[in-house]
Amino acid sequence: MTDTLYDVVLAGGTIVDPDREETYRADIGIDGGTIRAISRAGILRGRESVDCAGTLVTPGIVDSHVHVYQHVSPGSLDPDDIGVRQAVCAVVDAGSFGPHNAGGFGEFIVKRAQTKVYGLVNISRNGNSTNPGEGEVIGFLNPSNTARAVADHRAWVVGVKARASNTASGLLGAMSTQLAKVAAREAGVALMVHVGHGPPTLEEVCAILTAGDLITHCYHGKIGGAVTRQGEMLPAVVDAVRRGVLLDIGHGSASFAWKTGEIAIQRHGYKPHIISTDLHRGCINGPTYSMVKTMSKFLHLGMSMLEVVRASSPAPACALGLGDRFGKVEVGFPANLSVIELVDRKETMFDVEKQSREVTGVIEGRFAIVDGKVHRALPDATAPKAKAAV
Repeated sequence: MTDTLYDVVLAGGTIVDPDREETYRADIGIDGGTIRAISRAGILRGRESVDCAGTLVTPGIVDSHVHVYQHVSPGSLDPDDIGVRQAVCAVVDAGSFGPHNAGGFGEFIVKRAQTKVYGLVNISRNGNSTNPGEGEVIGFLNPSNTARAVADHRAWVVGVKARASNTASGLLGAMSTQLAKVAAREAGVALMVHVGHGPPTLEEVCAILTAGDLITHCYHGKIGGAVTRQGEMLPAVVDAVRRGVLLDIGHGSASFAWKTGEIAIQRHGYKPHIISTDLHRGCINGPTYSMVKTMSKFLHLGMSMLEVVRASSPAPACALGLGDRFGKVEVGFPANLSVIELVDRKETMFDVEKQSREVTGVIEGRFAIVDGKVHRALPDATAPKAKAAV
């Protein structure tokens, strides 16, 4: 037994370490918000000890596509309801705010949440608060203002967002994506682009993107998506991935189809780089529900637990410049960790097209540790359902 008394000890859990591609049982000692010890002998003592026996301790889960600008952007949720109360350490709002109202997001959302909240600034000046159609008015789209918003709020603005679909960009087609790319390049950050029903086409969008940019809603089931009607991967997507463009799930209420995922992953081997939820009021009660349920779907599709955790923590963290805060379980690294459990039960899970699959082995959240502070996740049956604000 060691003489050191840590602030917090996570005792007896199985660490899932995507960096080293290994899992092993160990205690984790945390002091001052930092991981100070990892002991496979299981001998650490803490002022607060969290029994993690039977659970998986992972790098802090990062949901890189949510909507949490409550009272401003329609359908937004409480970040803590979909964050620490679901064993998620950090959430990234994907374009609910633009250059004109970014300050309010920082003041009233980022500063008040227990979950770490970051954001992607929309190329459209007021973000999704003018949804639908925020990208079809040329006067709303100013790359310089967007890049300036990144610079002004560098602590929590981690990228740029554009929506490239007919309901968002209208007759302007790919122009909002082109201007968003100008802003992202000027600011030195990644660009996330929502894709759906064209115009613009996915080929047009892919041609704009460069290494490190993200295609979100990558496995929707609409015409013109990543998987063709012949069951092949769209050549433009294959080329984009080869160039370093990242595939992000962004499940949501309209953007993940079982069939598309099965063809892309199981037939062609195109596993998503990043798993995210696009949680908002329209999908919190289903079919998305939570980050951990979304992760469970990709276990079902054949990804290993190491791959699912990598796509839910280090991959989004590194893509969005947060790799110094999230994505590792190692001594000296910030103590941002998730404790989850793989429960041996069956659950019928639906996609956005009301197609179902029987999933065996369901991930449930137990704890989120954020800067060394322990937050207990709500039990699955009592997790927040319809709590949202317009």
